[in-house]
Amino acid sequence: MTQVLLAFDHIIDDGERQHRMLAITNTKGDDSMVRPKSSSTSKRLKVGSILDLARIVKQRRDELGWSILQLAETAGTSRFFVSDLENGKPTCQFDKIMDVLGALQLKVELRASRPVAAAAKPAESSNDERRALSLGPAIPIESTHSDPEKIGCLECGRQVRSLPRHLLSAHSMRSPEYRRRWRLPAEYDMRPTAVAAEAETRRKVKNALKAKEAS
Repeated sequence: MTQVLLAFDHIIDDGERQHRMLAITNTKGDDSMVRPKSSSTSKRLKVGSILDLARIVKQRRDELGWSILQLAETAGTSRFFVSDLENGKPTCQFDKIMDVLGALQLKVELRASRPVAAAAKPAESSNDERRALSLGPAIPIESTHSDPEKIGCLECGRQVRSLPRHLLSAHSMRSPEYRRRWRLPAEYDMRPTAVAAEAETRRKVKNALKAKEAS
């Protein structure tokens, strides 16, 4: 599975581009945000969250000597949006983020971190599943919901809060493949018990309100 990373990247030596990443690069060639000019190697700052991106935006704005209002006017957005972005608000609109990055002369490039592996043949997939079943899960299926706030992973035995996210990041696997691999029944809930109970409570309250409005 292709991994996608976000990084602030300024390339000096184009002859050694072995790692392909999602990078934010300074289109004017100013590498002061990345490394001292005396260095001969490039440096990438990985962005794993909106807070990392917020830090880069604020740092670049400060380097340009702009106020929030000046950046907002240049990007064609509001100062409230720029403030939200620099404070790491997770619901910032992507198109407006791109406008802000463009105003700061920052370019976004999407690159795969490694070549996409060829899809496995059905027979090979079946063999993998048979081998997994012969070895057995890392933990018993009945103990995966022992912690109400977490759910156990049958692949590695870890207790996690979000199983689909863990499967994707740790095992490059999606939920349908996981269910098929361990032959989980349709009624098996891949959420922690507390999360499932809370969702059920919200559903009942919502239905009750709808019934009350209809009456």
